[in-house]
Amino acid sequence: MLCGMCSLIVRVGVARATSCATRQWCMPACPSFLLIESWAPFAPDAPFFSKPFRSLSGRSPPPTLQNMALARRTHWIGVFFLFAASILLLITTISAPIWNTVGLLKVHLNNGTQAHHNSTISFGTFGYCILNAGPQEDSPDWCTGRHIGYAPAHVIAATGQSELNEVEAGTSTSFTRTMVLHPVACGIAFIAWIVSIGSGVVGSLFGVLAAFVAWVLCLAVLATDFSMFGILRHHVNNDRSGARAYFASAIWCLCAAFVLLFFAMIIVTFTCFSARREKKRTKSALKESGAAVVSPKKKRFGFL
Repeated sequence: MLCGMCSLIVRVGVARATSCATRQWCMPACPSFLLIESWAPFAPDAPFFSKPFRSLSGRSPPPTLQNMALARRTHWIGVFFLFAASILLLITTISAPIWNTVGLLKVHLNNGTQAHHNSTISFGTFGYCILNAGPQEDSPDWCTGRHIGYAPAHVIAATGQSELNEVEAGTSTSFTRTMVLHPVACGIAFIAWIVSIGSGVVGSLFGVLAAFVAWVLCLAVLATDFSMFGILRHHVNNDRSGARAYFASAIWCLCAAFVLLFFAMIIVTFTCFSARREKKRTKSALKESGAAVVSPKKKRFGFL
């Protein structure tokens, strides 16, 4: 019980003393005064809720509330990582032939003349494009239709390079079908972002589960993409025809998304459990002190 000389507004959870002399008399006699005084300004309906909080005695907020605020800020970092990963996976998905100049592997051919620049083959998720395909300078690009699976080994052979053996050609053709996982991982990562940004602790855990599924899909498609295009890159660069193959921007976007999904899972999971633990500690401390516990309003949107 609080002493009668404490001017306490229980509804908003703000403890006030009428004078310095009253404060000095009440603090030793009232064990709950200090706890409520330092905790109460953080009540969601306090008059100065939107301002930087400080207790009436000038002390900083208790460590429990500081930890909850830190967990909340850290949570949004993980949510941003999920959003960034979904955007990077989208870039990988809309690579050639949708976005001509963005590819997983590019092969710079040595077929240029005085009136024609060298052509470049841009291999993407649902096909490929030949940049500067015409006989004239600044010729338009030529792209295939959008479909699942194609034969990159046959494309390389058609440009005058030596043919790949049957195993390499068959492996590269089969692995192009697994690139359908690019849009699947993108969609799941986007769902994980939506669930994490608009839910509480339980919803964020579902977001972590979705992010884990997207991360596993990224791992699988990374292995197949580097295996397939690594075979083509090695073959072209060792053919001595003057052509040059290199990994392009889309595959590096896929790598970055893989890393961001990993860190997003760790951050969101840690902040979910940390916030829940700090809430329980706050309630327990208030109950032990005998202070009135003000239940904050539940948020309909956002974390915590």
